[in-house]
Amino acid sequence: VLITPVTFTTAANANSNIGTYDIIPGGASANGYDFSFVNGTLTIDPVLLTIRANDASRLYGAASPSFSATFVGLVAGDMQSDISGLTFTTDAAVDSDVGEAYTITPANASNDNYSISFYNGSFSITPADLLITAKSFVRHYGDANPVLTAMFDGLVAGDTESDISHLTLTTTALNTADVNVYEIEPAGASHNNYNISFAPGTLTVTPRPLTITAENKERLFGDNNPTFTLDFDNLASFDNASAISSILVSTSAVRLSDVGEYVIEVSGGTNSNYAINTVDGSLQINPRPITITALDTNREYGDVN
Repeated sequence: VLITPVTFTTAANANSNIGTYDIIPGGASANGYDFSFVNGTLTIDPVLLTIRANDASRLYGAASPSFSATFVGLVAGDMQSDISGLTFTTDAAVDSDVGEAYTITPANASNDNYSISFYNGSFSITPADLLITAKSFVRHYGDANPVLTAMFDGLVAGDTESDISHLTLTTTALNTADVNVYEIEPAGASHNNYNISFAPGTLTVTPRPLTITAENKERLFGDNNPTFTLDFDNLASFDNASAISSILVSTSAVRLSDVGEYVIEVSGGTNSNYAINTVDGSLQINPRPITITALDTNREYGDVN
């Protein structure tokens, strides 16, 4: 007797969710037989899915990036978006230091069709860029240098200038340095959480104001002029009058000039380290004292004087 083949059908397909589905036999027939059919069961079990956090990094002090993961085991045309609830956490805070080992921990992903296992990724923190620029200053020739300071561009995570150690600021300009522009060089600063670069500032030494004043003099009519002297107001402590060249002092008064006041003129004076202002003085010629004494004489009584 020829029995036609048995057929099986089920409502489950490759995209069916986990669960149990009937396996329905049918189709068999043959003369002389009365077939009855009993369903079987198709059980769809969760497939193994691994979710591994992708390694990531960020700059020190910056916010963490958006984390991602690699999914191994997706089937039936499923995509990452079909897995819901995935979250990431990390043990790195905003102010966590460079050089430590940190992890990215995935969790909470779910889909009934998958048995999900999770694997951590690694998270690294790289140094932030920090620019230290020496501030620029201006001072007069002969003055002491100001206290040198710097500007910090790029401090993050609540750090302050005091957290950056070993900064030095130097210049070749001493208080005796001539008028010119000198560099202020920052160097030496270090911090594990920063890539530090430096930019110089300038120290501009400007001419020192100097007032040269002819000191007032006086003499008697007919005397020679006195030696004229000068007052130098605001010379640098290490300079003296000889530092100023080509000073001219003159007056129109000569020995027989009349009584009166004459200008003592100051002109010239050169030194590139000074801004020179001259102030004239005065020569007072006073009347010359003369004593006239009557001579003794005699006459007889009755004579005319």
